[in-house]
Amino acid sequence: MAMEQGATGTGRVLGVDFGDRRVGLAVSDESRTVAFPHDVMEVSPREKNIAGKVGAVALRLGATVVVVGVPYTMGGRLGEQAEVVMKFIAQLKDKLRGKVEVVEWDERLTSVQAERAMQEAGLSSRQQRGKLDKVAAALLLQAWLDHGRMRGGGAA
Repeated sequence: MAMEQGATGTGRVLGVDFGDRRVGLAVSDESRTVAFPHDVMEVSPREKNIAGKVGAVALRLGATVVVVGVPYTMGGRLGEQAEVVMKFIAQLKDKLRGKVEVVEWDERLTSVQAERAMQEAGLSSRQQRGKLDKVAAALLLQAWLDHGRMRGGGAA
């Protein structure tokens, strides 16, 4: 999927798992080696400035890249939710006005992986509720970071 020039650079990266009700956020370390779950933003159906809020988090954390997960279908096409995410990406780029690079990343199955990992850790459905989205964001960000290192010659 989209791997931009910022993948092999340095500086924090913000990972975004965009959902209808919640937006999961993850952040990398400065060396772009490890992704950490960061926060979950609750989103109301009438929320108009999600991109502005996510952009503000990126700037506050000093992120140089924001990686947004796009939920492609298993056939590799943009489904209905992916189109919503693409609109969010356009709004985020507009809000950040080139101060932070915004890239898309194929996030197929990251929510499923996050849920499975949390179940294996022994967390109940109730305990997972507030964490699932930020864990999914960390998984998609870690995949992007790992892909960038592989393309950059494998150096960690």
